[in-house]
Amino acid sequence: MKQLKIALSLGALAVTLFAMQACNKDIETITPPEAAHFGLKSNDTYFITSPTTSKSVYVGLTNVSNTDRTVNITVTSPTGAQLGTHYTLSSTSVTIPAGKALDSIVVQGIYSQYLTGRKDTLVFTITEPGVPASSFNSTLKLYMRGPCFEGEINTDYMDLLGNYNTTNEVGYTASSGATAWTYGPYATKIKSITLTSPTTANVVIGGLYDPSWSDATVTLDWTNINDRRITLATQVIGDAGTVNSAYAGQPLTIGPILSTQNPQPIWGTFNFCANTLSLKFRMCIPNLGCFGYVVVENMAR
Repeated sequence: MKQLKIALSLGALAVTLFAMQACNKDIETITPPEAAHFGLKSNDTYFITSPTTSKSVYVGLTNVSNTDRTVNITVTSPTGAQLGTHYTLSSTSVTIPAGKALDSIVVQGIYSQYLTGRKDTLVFTITEPGVPASSFNSTLKLYMRGPCFEGEINTDYMDLLGNYNTTNEVGYTASSGATAWTYGPYATKIKSITLTSPTTANVVIGGLYDPSWSDATVTLDWTNINDRRITLATQVIGDAGTVNSAYAGQPLTIGPILSTQNPQPIWGTFNFCANTLSLKFRMCIPNLGCFGYVVVENMAR
């Protein structure tokens, strides 16, 4: 009986396969039309950090052919960048070899032009004659700029907004400066930045230590660009029970560090170009005193 069942099963499988093959004869293979595009990007950024730094702009095709194909490209600049003055190109066309569907041209910014904060946009467009442009990513905007300088914070301070995902908190003892604890990493966020003078700003930070804590407000000061500081006023930040369960229900404050309380510097610091902040403060409970630690909150992109 078992042999009969196996024979019937094999027969059913054969009938099924035959039926599938018969149906496949009616399926027409559709080949997509040949078109060119700039990979998966319509926007990209190029940092010109040295005289030899270059950027590859990739051009792709929607299919593979057994012959070479040429894609022509035009480049314009709404910011006034000039070919030969501000940048060079390896070519304004790409010949993609038979059997391939991707190649590139090389852009190189002229380093000396970008040492004073100049920023440019190049617009790459696929044009005919040559392979026609696809309906997606047929234009690429390339944002070019030189190395970052800390002084750019004067105009671009809002670039510090956003998520900081590599926060690490370290507690130091008040007497010796030895490490008392580490905590993290966890996420924080700079929610807002408000100028209070041309070289100072109030910054609202969410997510310090515990998600239940209130937002903290600190002050950035870059009056001396080589001695950038972060200071803060005493403020209620959350429930003390998040730090020590014995103090649950009592308000927890963070505040400035006095020089007599700890050998650590009394202010934090920040790096605009690297998007890093190092906050330094003490945690205290009103009427009970401070925990006796300096907390250094290291925030980075």
